[in-house]
This record gives sequence, structure tokens and C-alpha cells, in this order.
Amino acid sequence: MHSPAYEAKAQLRRTLLRQRKALAATTAQLAAAQVVATLRQALAHWSAAGGMVGAYWPIGAELDLRELLQGPGGWALPAIRAGGLQFQRWHPGDPLEADACGVPAPCAAAAEVPAARMALVLVPCLGLSRRGIRLGYGGGWFDRMFAEADWRGCPRLGVLMDAFTDQPIPRDPWDQPLHGWVSEVGLTWLRPPMGWPAE
Repeated sequence: MHSPAYEAKAQLRRTLLRQRKALAATTAQLAAAQVVATLRQALAHWSAAGGMVGAYWPIGAELDLRELLQGPGGWALPAIRAGGLQFQRWHPGDPLEADACGVPAPCAAAAEVPAARMALVLVPCLGLSRRGIRLGYGGGWFDRMFAEADWRGCPRLGVLMDAFTDQPIPRDPWDQPLHGWVSEVGLTWLRPPMGWPAE
């Protein structure tokens, strides 16, 4: 049985996917370059913590952050393994393989990165509300992971173009709000984690 918000989310998902697909490639490339520049500057404030950063390998029309992953830092990428989402260690040049959902991910033998070692998770978003409620593809993988006790306090930023923020996304009880988002216009924190500047 679906939640009352199910059809509203499904309709909004279809609309945003259509709008994102219609964007010119150069528009998305420019936005991605601006997001990478913003994240490089922001992550410089976090380097002393020595934690890992969870990123993603882009699929579809998600903003492409692969240039960021070529820089210094400890990186981890998501993978669906054994019915759940986990992050695994990844170094530039490491091979990727399809995970259980067919998404490029580190090899199954790559080390899993626990929440305690994760300084920040960058989460691709299709849409985002001003309260930090994320709309993805509907699988619920990130929400289930962030609901786990170990992951609840892990700082997490949505990644998307500014045009897809401030969306009327209804909240289900299992939705896990993000701490903020980064777009081509900059970084916005709703709840800045300790050690990060609010601006």
C-alpha cells in the first residue's frame, strides 16, 4: 500500500526528469564546474578532520563531479550490496563495476567505509525542498541508510542545479532530511555540521 504522498512524488519525479533531460548539455556542464569549484573550497575547511567524503558516479543527467574526484582527498562511492546501500573506498583510476542496481560502483572487494569514518556525503538529487527533503529515483536507498543509527548524524549535502531546489516535495515518515545542498549558485546549509562555516 502506497503512502498518501506516493502519487504526488511520482508525478513530480516525472516532471523533473523531463525538465532535467531538456536542459542543454552546456548548461549542465557549466553548473557542474561551478559546483566542483564550490566543493573544492568548502572541503578545504574539512581536510584537517581526515575523514572520507562520499561522492557518486553520475548516471543519467546527474551533475558530473568526476573532476572533483581526481583531486586530493579520501573518496568513497556508493554501491548496492546485499540489499542495502553502503560506501566503499575508491581511488582515482580504480576500476568500477555495476552494482545490484546496475550503477557504476567500486569493485565488490573494495573496502567498506563505515559511517564513523565519513566526514561528508554528497547525495545526487532530482529535486529538493527548502526543508531538505530529497526526491530521488524512488528506491529509498539513501533514506534507509541515513535512518540507521550509525549514519543519522553524518553530514549530507544534496547536489543539484538551483532550478530544482525549492520543490513542493511532500514528506513521508521515512524521509531523512539533508543538512543542505550545493548548486551552481553556491552552498546552502540548513543545519551546518560542527566545524563547517555557515556560509
